[in-house]
Amino acid sequence: MGMAYFEELVLTKMKVLCLNPGPLKEKAKQNDLLVKEGRCMERSGAWANLRMPITLAYISNILKKEGHEVKLIDDVAMQYLRKGTDMNKLLDDFKPDFAVLNTAMQSAFAEDMDNARLIKDKSPNATIAYIGVAPSLLGKEIVQQGPVDIAIRREPEGIIAELAKKIENGEDLKDVKGITYIKDRGVMINPDSDILVDMDKLPYPDYENLPLDAYRTPVDKEMQVLIESSRGCPHRCIYCTGASYYGQKFRARDPKHIVAEIEHVLKLGVRRVIFWADTFTLNKNFVMELCDLMIQKGVNKKFKWIVNSRVNTVDLEMLKKMDEAGCMLMGFGVENGNQEILDYVNKGTKLQDAINAFKWIRQTKIRAAAHIIFGLAPFETKETIQKTIKFVNKLKPHYANFHIATPYPGTKLYEIYNEKGYLINKDYKYLESAHANISLPHLSDQELEYWRSKAFFNFFFRPRIIFQELRMLHSFKELINLAGNAYWFFDGWINAGKKIKKKKERENS
Repeated sequence: MGMAYFEELVLTKMKVLCLNPGPLKEKAKQNDLLVKEGRCMERSGAWANLRMPITLAYISNILKKEGHEVKLIDDVAMQYLRKGTDMNKLLDDFKPDFAVLNTAMQSAFAEDMDNARLIKDKSPNATIAYIGVAPSLLGKEIVQQGPVDIAIRREPEGIIAELAKKIENGEDLKDVKGITYIKDRGVMINPDSDILVDMDKLPYPDYENLPLDAYRTPVDKEMQVLIESSRGCPHRCIYCTGASYYGQKFRARDPKHIVAEIEHVLKLGVRRVIFWADTFTLNKNFVMELCDLMIQKGVNKKFKWIVNSRVNTVDLEMLKKMDEAGCMLMGFGVENGNQEILDYVNKGTKLQDAINAFKWIRQTKIRAAAHIIFGLAPFETKETIQKTIKFVNKLKPHYANFHIATPYPGTKLYEIYNEKGYLINKDYKYLESAHANISLPHLSDQELEYWRSKAFFNFFFRPRIIFQELRMLHSFKELINLAGNAYWFFDGWINAGKKIKKKKERENS
């Protein structure tokens, strides 16, 4: 009797589809595919690489541990590998009871919604939930579209098991915090979840069921994965969506657990890791302890790693320790070369902080990337942009990435630009930093795009950068990689604005 009861319990568990949706209506180029992870919502052409959907992979293993039959599909990555998933066949064969879709702001009402409609057509009784920044900020608008039943706000790992249990048992969702959902044709907005996910209690992401071949570094094309090191950012930059997803409380994982996960992915053949964090270097003691442990365990000799950082959270001692522990690349949010613009957006950094950070990192073997945003303040002019370009050249980063300010709904920047009439496009699917959605008093959208392209050319066609890349070549394979990166760079970034405009023209014709 006990065994029969157990078998009945197993049979009642759900079939769950964890899907990173790719485009259904048209075949996308590799560098047009979207990275959809937290506040990182950009085309794979950004750095000529794609990154794994780590939150979706966490959810997959969480629900497997709950006894559900889970199928994890990263169709974005499969399309990147030119092995796109036959979604019709998948849905005919699997017939999910519950589908969790990973989203980005640009895709939530476009390709993600197309996939949601297809799932609902094939399995009318399936419950469909969105995760990501888009449902965190636009939950009501999303569920009103029809096929999406639930928008999960902020971190989904803390409530996904409870939500799945309620759906499985056909129970009311009124007690599940942090969701927006449809009930009796009305929109219900439950209170925000007060659960801050304890990352040390999460299972590893479901690496084994992701197409790891798709995730490779832009520099050397080695296979890479994301390993989460911390969450939360206490800073209040008015343009960033990070705090709306992970919150403002900084939470670091136990370094012992991080190193154990590194050893796990090394067994899968991975040799490159991005430590996933809002700001990896926010807590120096954490960084030093993690680096010391990696050196002690010897894993620093087996892999290289990449992080992002703020210029006012590093010092020479930390950078030298990170270098010893195997760090190969750091991305810094420099943002602008004008102090008044940094102050306007509450960045909380000084120009001297950036000068110091890049001076110190040049004393190590770590490569540095500077991320720049044009149009962050209404008083941006061609003169302030020119000053920023000169400032970046002064910093001498190995790489630079130039963006146009993208006011996302839910941010203070959006409120300001919307109120002042600076937003010229409110269609979410075009909210990308390669394309100007704003027109400022002293800079039109076309001028912003011109200066972005000019900044790229000014930086990457300087003899210093060309010789830098040539000096780093050690084999014919690396030369091929460099040529491939150059192609992706021009096709994926310099022409990005033009491609978006052409797409809009086709839709309007």
